[in-house]
Amino acid sequence: MPRFIVTALLAALLLSLAACATRGHADADYVFTYLKTGPSSAANTPAQKQEIFKGHMANMKRLADERKLIIAGPYAKPADPTWRGLFIFDTPSIDVARTLVATDPGVVAGEFVAECIPLRATSRLREFADIFKAEDAKRSAAPRDPTEPPPIRAYVIVTARDAAMTENALKSAGLAGAVIWWGRFAERTSAGGVYVIDAKEPGDVRAKLTDGPWIVDGWWSDTLLEKLPRVPMD
Repeated sequence: MPRFIVTALLAALLLSLAACATRGHADADYVFTYLKTGPSSAANTPAQKQEIFKGHMANMKRLADERKLIIAGPYAKPADPTWRGLFIFDTPSIDVARTLVATDPGVVAGEFVAECIPLRATSRLREFADIFKAEDAKRSAAPRDPTEPPPIRAYVIVTARDAAMTENALKSAGLAGAVIWWGRFAERTSAGGVYVIDAKEPGDVRAKLTDGPWIVDGWWSDTLLEKLPRVPMD
C-alpha cells in the first residue's frame, strides 16, 4: 500500500479517536437528584438538624467511596427556595437512585425529599471518583489547618428547560469554555439540561445571558471539580 494512503488512513483514525474522546452528552446515563426541603424541616430543632447533617455528610462519603455518588453539593440562595442540594448517581436506574438516596439520614428524617431525573452526560464524570479518592487520601494523611478555608468553593449552575437554546446562548455569551460539567435531562417530557460554570457570582453570569428558558443559581461543591476534564458542548 502506498505510503501516502497509509498516512491518510492513520490521520483519519486519529481524528476519529479524538472525536470519540471529546464527544459530549450521550456517553453515559446517570440520575440527577434534587434534594428539596422536606415535610419535617420546619419542625426539626437546631440540635436535630446538626445530627441530621452529620449523618448526611457521612452517608455522602460512604456512597462516594462506593462509587455510587459522583457529584454533590448544596445550592446557594436558589430561585426555587425548596432546592437544597443535588446528587448525581452513577446508575441509569431511577429505582436504584431512589434506593440510594433513601439511605440519606436527611431523607429518613424528612429534612429533605428527593426528586430523581435521568441525566445523560460524558462518561468522564466518573473520573471525579479517582480525583477525589487521591485527594482524600492526602487530606486524611495531613489534617487541614483549622485556620485555612475548607476545600469547597462557589460555582454557578444553570438549569435549562431548553438545552439546545441554552447551549447556543452559552456559546454566544462566551461562557462555553467556562462550563466545568454539563448534561441533558433524558426524560421524554424534558428537553432541559444542567450546566456548571467556573464562576462564583450568579450575577456575573446573568449579566451575560439574556432572558431565556433557564435559571441561574449559586451552587457549592469541592474545589476538585476544577480538575474534571472538560467536554465541549456539541
